[in-house]
Order: sequence, then structure tokens, then C-alpha cells
Amino acid sequence: MNKLLEKLVPGGFSLALLLLCGVGIASYLSIQRLTEEKRWVFHTHQVIEAIDHTHISLSNAEGARSSYILTKNTVYRKIYQGEKQKVYEVLKVIRQLSSDNPSQQRRLDTLESLIAQKFSLLEQSIDLVG
Repeated sequence: MNKLLEKLVPGGFSLALLLLCGVGIASYLSIQRLTEEKRWVFHTHQVIEAIDHTHISLSNAEGARSSYILTKNTVYRKIYQGEKQKVYEVLKVIRQLSSDNPSQQRRLDTLESLIAQKFSLLEQSIDLVG
């Protein structure tokens, strides 16, 4: 009986130590996965925020264009130019943030083309007023 205990105690201790190591490794891998997922969530929020800034700047440019047409005050034309520049700067940021996704890059190409057309139309209406 004594010899059985001498074998059982070290065996049980070894099994407990092995189990503890397994739990530690599983916990480490889980933390690594969560850290990576957190990084992707942050990245996604950056892209969404940049898209929101693009939309806001485009809306501000449209508003400045309308104000210029109504008042012919050159301040609004300067605001329009500044907002137009912001749109293109934020589009560059979005392109950098989505550089790892070819599908998003193609969509961004389409978006940039549409925005260029929009600015062309806005500028034509500004030029008509003079």
C-alpha cells in the first residue's frame, strides 16, 4: 500500500502540473486571439470614422457651394475649397487603412470616381454664378 502511494502522489502531482500547463497555454492563446480581434475592431472603427469624415466634408462642401451661389460671398468659395481638400485627404487615409483588402480598394476606386464627378458638377454650378 505504501509503494502504491509513493507512485500515486508523484503521478497525481505530475498530472496536475500537466493540466495547469495546458490551461496556461490555452489562456495565453485565447488572450493572443482577443488582442488580435481588438486590433481589428479598432481598425474597423478607424475606417468607419474616416468614411464619416468624408461624408461630413462632402456635405459641408455642398453647403458652402449653396451659400456661395446665394450670397456670392467669396468666403464660402474658400470654405468649399477647404472641404474639397479634406475629402481627398480623408480618402487617402481610407486607402491606406484598407490597403490589405483588394475588394475595398476597388470600391474605393469607384467612390473616388463618383466624388470627382460630384465635385465637377458642384464646380460647374459655381462657375455659372461667376
